[in-house]
Amino acid sequence: MNVVAVFLLLAFQADPTGDGVKALEAGNYPEAIRLLKQGVDKDPKDYYAQFNLALAYGASHQDALAIDGYQKTLALKPKLYEAELNLGILLIRNHEAKDAVAVLEDALAQKPKELRPAFSLAEAYLETAQYSNAEAAYKTALEIDPKSGASELGLARAMARQGQIDDAEKQYRKAAEIDPRYSGGLLELAGICEEHKQFDQAIEIYKHFPQSPEAQEKLGGLLLAQHKNDDAIAPLEFAVAKAPNTANRTALVEAYMRSKHPEKALPFVDQMIAANPKDFDLYMVRGRIYRDQRNFKEAARSFNAATHVKPDSVE
Repeated sequence: MNVVAVFLLLAFQADPTGDGVKALEAGNYPEAIRLLKQGVDKDPKDYYAQFNLALAYGASHQDALAIDGYQKTLALKPKLYEAELNLGILLIRNHEAKDAVAVLEDALAQKPKELRPAFSLAEAYLETAQYSNAEAAYKTALEIDPKSGASELGLARAMARQGQIDDAEKQYRKAAEIDPRYSGGLLELAGICEEHKQFDQAIEIYKHFPQSPEAQEKLGGLLLAQHKNDDAIAPLEFAVAKAPNTANRTALVEAYMRSKHPEKALPFVDQMIAANPKDFDLYMVRGRIYRDQRNFKEAARSFNAATHVKPDSVE
């Protein structure tokens, strides 16, 4: 009778790991963590309990504990695909892509037809500036899923970083066709063109975004840098009208002055002085505009204000 009672007692003892997995599946992450920690404490070599504890930490956005848990899982069960994939994704998310490469390479080797390891490995390569490897990995991801907009976007970025601007532009456009959320990718490409000193290509891209104040400000600035002063005015006027800031106002004033329209510059100079009453150069610009218009009274007021800002200015 005592033997049967002991057997029944053992059979109905709580299984913290099993109960923890049930709580995890139900989305009750705090309870899952509590129970799975008990399971790990009960048997530190139970990789199943350790993996699910890491999963629960990850689901509750406790990434550092999740990463540690997956690393412990892999120490107990090397090459466990699910642990490698999850660990790699978390490492990328936490800006530790260098450490993600090896585990994701192994995960992809285990399941070469799965999108997640291929895409995640490509992301790790991109984050670590291994652009040719990233290009190859994104192409692998696209072979698995040709309709992956994220993979198209990643491929475009990898190509752009290698200076393959024309090919990258095609990929950015493909990504936008697949998923409209990626339509802003071309603006990213324009920025990369600027980094590569490919200003004409950047200008052509910015022209495709006539309703974007940011793009039009960039466009106007590049045109101004190329001394296409008249062409710079319209995009800069749009940028100032929609999203005024010191940079685009300054650029617009410069465009007006170079294009022999100082009278159009005056209102913006006044606005900038109101925002920066200690700006010596702005008073000097205003003074010169009035002087050239032979409005000597206003010119004198402006130059006088400039001397109060910088009393030792010979100019």
